[in-house]
Amino acid sequence: MMLMRKLSTCYQQKRTLRLSKKFNKTLEEKYGLSGKKGEAGETFFREFFEAKGYIVTHYDDDVVLQTEGIDFVLDTGDNLYTVDVKNNLTSSRKIYVECQSKGWLFNLKKKSEFISHVNPEIGLVVSYRRTTMQNYLKKQFHDYQEEVICLPISMLPFVKIEGTKI
Repeated sequence: MMLMRKLSTCYQQKRTLRLSKKFNKTLEEKYGLSGKKGEAGETFFREFFEAKGYIVTHYDDDVVLQTEGIDFVLDTGDNLYTVDVKNNLTSSRKIYVECQSKGWLFNLKKKSEFISHVNPEIGLVVSYRRTTMQNYLKKQFHDYQEEVICLPISMLPFVKIEGTKI
């Protein structure tokens, strides 16, 4: 299995810097075009899980929860789950994971239990428990703390794949 790691070749959409230091209501105001893409992903996520009958609460305007990496709370009727949504699942079924200490996976300020990567164009949601991915990367890759790692979901046996076009 080949792990693609180079930011310049694997991560075509460069990470953008926050456009404003203040708390903005929309992702587009915060991050420009990449924020607009993020909003589209969050809308897809909300609509996808509402269609499954879940109660979906979006915390896009809660400064504290957004800082903690909590975009949504999913109420399945049996459980409540906190979720951070990433609109970076490719059509070739790869996800991008920010592994540096200030990135969203290992950052100690981030509290969401689950991460969900979405791709509205192909109708897929790929989810995993934050701690499961952390432990997997620590075990599988001694140099996992790179800026961004690109992972094919086929090499991640612990992910849950859901969608309209599986």
